[in-house]
Parts: sequence; structure tokens; C-alpha cells
Amino acid sequence: MTKEDTLLKYLARPHLLQLVDYIGDAIHRPEVRQLLARFPVGETTACELFNLTPPDNDASDARQPPHGTQ
Repeated sequence: MTKEDTLLKYLARPHLLQLVDYIGDAIHRPEVRQLLARFPVGETTACELFNLTPPDNDASDARQPPHGTQ
């Protein structure tokens, strides 16, 4: 299932609306898009399925240590 699959879009739409109702405009924040980009849905991600701009690779995630550190 890819982001072009109409059945997947149909089934995902209520979840997108519920997420927007819950967090509002925060859905466009880089850290939220980064989280959605890591959430697989079929052969795509929630970020792509919801037609959100993928996060920048430079966007920092406070939960992840910088590269090269443990």
C-alpha cells in the first residue's frame, strides 16, 4: 500500500482529522512531522500519507542523542 492507494487514504483520513483536532496547528511543527515520518503505514509513512511536508534532516529531536554519542 502506497500513499497513492485510495483505500489507504480513505481509511487514514479520520485519523488525520482526529490528530488535527487533538494537536491543532502543532501538526506542522518539525518534531511532529519527524515523528510521523518515522511511523510506517503500508509502504509509506504517516507524514507522506497525510500530505505533510517531510521534516528537514537538520531538525533536531531532543529524544535522540547526537550522532556519534551514546
